[in-house]
Amino acid sequence: MTGRRPVRVDPRVFDQIDQAFGPERGPHGEPSAADFTMVDLGLAIEEFATRFDDLSISHGGRLDYRTAVVGGLLIPAFVVTGHLGPDGSIVLLDVQFDLEAGW
Repeated sequence: MTGRRPVRVDPRVFDQIDQAFGPERGPHGEPSAADFTMVDLGLAIEEFATRFDDLSISHGGRLDYRTAVVGGLLIPAFVVTGHLGPDGSIVLLDVQFDLEAGW
């Protein structure tokens, strides 16, 4: 498919973000949950919306599940898994973080 697919974020992803980042920025420049959501999560949404077919196939080779390693602006990298629904929209289902950066 060419063009842009609609992307939604499963509420569990926001729970994962809240668990990984605090409500406030850290003393060494660590992003807050809101910072990550507003900046880096947007990068993942754009990646899935525009490049779903090019992303790595996951979940045992099922073509409707893809995974992307996203280079963040606030954290070095994170991994996102999304699912393509029958209506052509994508739901981001899971996010994993690389939080080993020296803040």
